[in-house]
Amino acid sequence: KNACCPPSAAVLPRVCTNYVLERTLLAAKQQQEMTSLEQAMATLQREKPSITEAMKNWCSILAAVELVRGDAKQPPHEMAVLLEIAKVVLACINAHELVSPDEWG
Repeated sequence: KNACCPPSAAVLPRVCTNYVLERTLLAAKQQQEMTSLEQAMATLQREKPSITEAMKNWCSILAAVELVRGDAKQPPHEMAVLLEIAKVVLACINAHELVSPDEWG
């Protein structure tokens, strides 16, 4: 016996039709959610990681944390100082030469 459809022949077509309609609407909703997820994934996949962007984020986060903290003993870094630190770090990263895969094998 099917638990979703009662045995009465008069009610059977209406109940089963409602059941099919509910399942169809659920499937459509799931498809729409999947489409939204696929769109979000495509957006993330188009992004290209960049060490420069990472350093900008680091400067922003460090500056924000220091400003929020409001420590009187240790004043926050000036943004110009943070940017200079980021430039030095980026210069060091760019100057680094990676060894071949055979050498670090």
